[in-house]
Amino acid sequence: AAFNEWTLARSALAQAARDGKVHQADVRPIIRGRIEPKHIGTLYRRARTEGLLVEVDHERSDDLVGKNAGRLEPVYELQAAS
Repeated sequence: AAFNEWTLARSALAQAARDGKVHQADVRPIIRGRIEPKHIGTLYRRARTEGLLVEVDHERSDDLVGKNAGRLEPVYELQAAS
């Protein structure tokens, strides 16, 4: 595959992390237009399954473009790469 969404997703999570926390509002501008929208949930699930992200809180989404504004979305803690 010429383009690897998982590699981009991991990079975006690392770039977006603030004090070890990953807020989806910070990840969105990095991945929008670069990762197929229908793949984003799958990539977050993979990150949780592989232990890269641990859900620690929730906040209200500000995603007007994705029509998710106002919905609760997880806040994650970024774990050290194993």
